[in-house]
Order: sequence, then structure tokens, then C-alpha cells
Amino acid sequence: THTHTHTPTPTPNPHSHPHTTPTYTHTPHTLAERKKTEMGCSVSTPVAEAAPTDADATPPAAPAPTGKFTDLAAEPVRVPQAKFDAKADATRLRKAMHRPGTNEAKLIDVLCKRVYLERRAIVAAYDQAYNCDLLHDIRNDTSLNFKHLLSALVMADSEREAAFVYDAVKGLGTDNTLLINVLFSKTGEQIRLMTHEYTALSSNGLFSDVMGDTSGDFQQLLRAVLAGDRPDDATPRDDHAAQADAKALYK
Repeated sequence: THTHTHTPTPTPNPHSHPHTTPTYTHTPHTLAERKKTEMGCSVSTPVAEAAPTDADATPPAAPAPTGKFTDLAAEPVRVPQAKFDAKADATRLRKAMHRPGTNEAKLIDVLCKRVYLERRAIVAAYDQAYNCDLLHDIRNDTSLNFKHLLSALVMADSEREAAFVYDAVKGLGTDNTLLINVLFSKTGEQIRLMTHEYTALSSNGLFSDVMGDTSGDFQQLLRAVLAGDRPDDATPRDDHAAQADAKALYK
């Protein structure tokens, strides 16, 4: 024999405080819920599980840096070609520029994927095969920043650096940052080569142009750099001299 228990739904008290919220019990709606209620069983409302979020996933821990150069770049950006052919590359560049329209993609594919020595070999092969200067053809067939980029790629190092110095001092104002980036990292031999290449850009010469465009302590510092007395990278390091120089700078 089962005892049927009916729990009436409470009615809100009309005399209660107007801000009091009345409580209600769960009213069974389905047949299964009504049977459980009649048998005295409690009916619980199922709660859906929360979907996992990105915050629940723990990302793998990044390896701790070791402070070595390999942490920054494991491999060089460009490497020498396994089957490099300077004549074939020169031919591709010629076709890219001497047909209707300019094939910019082919110019990029050749020049931007060759290391410095390979590009120098391409320049020589181009001159030998077509009796004309690759730099001249690039400047005539391209424009704006694309022309500047390709021109820098086919120039010799000293020629390119001389052009940067010329750009830094020509016209109104002086690009001091460009002068620092170009001149302060060069050895004496590199300064001399750059000075020689500069004569093709200005009859005044590199030293005169730089001195005439700067002043004060910065000018004196540039004068010392342009003297070309800095040893090259092959010079043995003198730790004692380095310590003495560091002490003198500190004082």
C-alpha cells in the first residue's frame, strides 16, 4: 500500500513585505516526474555540464632561453644555392626586364634568394653576356622602393654604403642615425673603399660632405671614424687595452 502525499504549492502571503520574493517548489511536468513525486521521490533538475574553455587547457611550457645565439636564429635566412649558375640567373634577369612589361616576381626570385657572392657573380655574368650594367637596367626598369631594394642587392658593399652616406647628407637636413649605422661599424679598410666609391656620387668627396653637414662633438667623432684607423676584425684582441680604454671612458 502506497501513501500518496500531495504537497500543495505555497501561495504568496498578501500581508508579506512587498519586497519579499515568494519561494516555489518544482512542479513536475512529465509523467515520470509525477510518478516519482507520488512515490515520495525527490525530483532534481538536471544541470548541463559547462563546456570546456580555452582557459581549462594548459599550454605547454616554453623552453627556458639559454642565452645562446641559437635561441634567436637556428639557421641563416639565405644559404648558397646547391646548383648555382650565374649565367642562367643573368639570362632570367634579362628576360624579366627586356620583354613587354616587367616580371617583378622573377626579379625577386633571383636576387632575393642569392647570397652576396652569388649576386656579385650574377652582375659580372650579366655585364659579360649583354655588355651592359645590371644596376643601370634595374634602375631604368623599376621604380620607387622596389627599385631601391633591387639596386641595393646588386651593389657591392662599399658602393651601397657610399650611397647610404650620400643619401644621409644630401639636400636639407642630415640623417644622423643613418650616418651612425653606416660609418660606426666599419673597419679602416671598409672606410677607404667606401670613400673611393663615393667619388662617383659627389665631386666633393665623402669626408668633405660629412664634415660640411655636421658640427660640434658629433662632427669630431665622425672625423675620428673617417680617419680609417680602426683595425679590421682579423686583428687579435687585446684584453688589457680594452680594460684600459673602459677605465678611461668611465673617468
